[in-house]
Amino acid sequence: MINLLRFEWRKLWRSKSLYIVFSIGLISIILSMLLSKIVLEIFNTTPNATQSMLSVLTMSNFVSLLGIYIAIFVCDDFSQHTIKNIYARGYSRSAVYFSKYLISLFVSLAVALLYLGFGFLCALVLGGYVGDMPADLWRDLVLQLWVVVGLHGLFFGLSMMVGKIAGSLAMNLVGITVVFGLLSLIFQIAKVDFDIMRYELEMILGGLAHVSGDVSHPGLVRAIVMPICYVIVFVGGGWLVNRRRDV
Repeated sequence: MINLLRFEWRKLWRSKSLYIVFSIGLISIILSMLLSKIVLEIFNTTPNATQSMLSVLTMSNFVSLLGIYIAIFVCDDFSQHTIKNIYARGYSRSAVYFSKYLISLFVSLAVALLYLGFGFLCALVLGGYVGDMPADLWRDLVLQLWVVVGLHGLFFGLSMMVGKIAGSLAMNLVGITVVFGLLSLIFQIAKVDFDIMRYELEMILGGLAHVSGDVSHPGLVRAIVMPICYVIVFVGGGWLVNRRRDV
């Protein structure tokens, strides 16, 4: 397992897609901060750099970029048919699966933290001030990272189930949104009073991304419970599919 982690780690840093995909997010943060500064100057308001961190993951298109990178990272060995060589060295499917899971999870959290710190610095450079850091703001930042764990599990499991880069990209970028949209439409037609969109992780992340977001007690419960549910369902499902896949 240790050798597999080292192998995936080396492959990670040699991957051009890592730098290309997540650099787009850094550019998005800069552009969003500049636009926000222009708007705030119109209203003669100074941005609070501390509170600006809350919205960094949404303004950077982090969710979409994460879905793109994980699809490429996970499916690369399958697309290039090098996965056979890895299995031929005597590594079990579970060991390969969870080594990819751990490395990509580390990258997901590391990039999320990088974006948060970068957004804070951008806000300062553009004239923002360091405001107070109340307990609920810390709480929402930690919960955002927890939701990132759930999003990673979702994208990782789907990518492992599909096994192809193109198909995984489609599922990660639009698949879940389409499924939730169809379910929401069905509930509306059936006149069922249940807002299923509140249980989509991207919507939960958006609720945590604003000072006045969905941080009521039910919103907090969803932010805590739903990520682990996604991890169990999709990472577990991906593991089962991977065990039975022909290579």
